[in-house]
Amino acid sequence: MTAAIHQIRSRGATSTQYIVPSPITQRGTTTRSPLLQDEYSVESVPSTVAWAALAEVFIAADAARHRKATARVSSIFADCLAKWKADTQFTSSATEIVLHPSYQRIIGLGPEILPFIFCELEKDGAHWYSALTSLTGANPVRSEDKGRVKKMKEAWLAWAADNGYLDA
Repeated sequence: MTAAIHQIRSRGATSTQYIVPSPITQRGTTTRSPLLQDEYSVESVPSTVAWAALAEVFIAADAARHRKATARVSSIFADCLAKWKADTQFTSSATEIVLHPSYQRIIGLGPEILPFIFCELEKDGAHWYSALTSLTGANPVRSEDKGRVKKMKEAWLAWAADNGYLDA
């Protein structure tokens, strides 16, 4: 089996060669990569080399996308957190606190926001319990500890450590 070397052309310049397994591509063709969304040209190479290079390429691309997504999510989280805290600092109703639009937007960011919430819970201990239950589907708080904020915080932080969100 052979594979294809994909030379990615971004903004007019050819960058690193990406080797992608491809039993059906033909030498000298040019097409668009659906994953990388750039043009590439094709040359034949041994497939074992291609699989190793493919793994490196997609791991690097994944890491870059993850860094960008994390920075974006971090920024949104910080903005929503500041607004939520400012708007609810004198609110005693847990319902009003968790129904605040910024709190709901944080939940809407999905599970990728969990490390930020756990970090904030560890520092502050704010009302994150509803968001955590919504995002994880879990509820590690024992029934006898419901309403006991310190115990609830401890239960969630233990859960976070057990599930790889915090260092144990």
